[in-house]
Amino acid sequence: MTDIELERTVDLWKTTVTTQQHFNSLQLQLRNFALTLFVAVLSVTGYAAKEHTVINILSQPFPVAPFICIVGFAILFGFYSMDWGYHRLLKGAQDACGVIEASLKSSLPTAVLSECITKASSSEKFLRVFSSSSTTRLHWFYRLLLLALVISGILGCFTTSPATAVKTATVIFPHCGIEIQGTQIIIGPDSRFKVKVQRDAVNGNIQTIEATPQ
Repeated sequence: MTDIELERTVDLWKTTVTTQQHFNSLQLQLRNFALTLFVAVLSVTGYAAKEHTVINILSQPFPVAPFICIVGFAILFGFYSMDWGYHRLLKGAQDACGVIEASLKSSLPTAVLSECITKASSSEKFLRVFSSSSTTRLHWFYRLLLLALVISGILGCFTTSPATAVKTATVIFPHCGIEIQGTQIIIGPDSRFKVKVQRDAVNGNIQTIEATPQ
């Protein structure tokens, strides 16, 4: 290999290394966004289950928590698909780098970056049990997150009770001496109004209030 060919090959090798760094950076960003989404979905799901939030579909109350998990599952699966695509591109760049390093072995025997990374990636098992290859770690990362969302959605179905769903808003009628807190109605001692309340038969939420002077 002439000096000019060697120089061009080294430049090409540098380009493949830069390409690998680019795809690796994209994967790390995607996983960072995926973790942020995962935490946000769990937080909103937990709050919805705690508040027994329901949504009426065809006049029937359904827990909101499972629907939140379904939306989060779909978005997280989209991140999984994108991450997998970039991972395949990264593997392609590593293979191209390996071919270039093989051609440089006689002229530049120290150019073994791709070969060393590939060996180190799967040389030892994680906790001496699980495969430590980058592909296996990728799959397990998203599988565990998706499984956690499925479990959270199932738990949300059982922890949300439409019968105990309440509205947390507080409404005060100062001139009437009446205050509403959730599903409770507080009538002041000086109130001279007769209160008639109509509640929802399913969750007990207040629908209408009629106050008439006594």
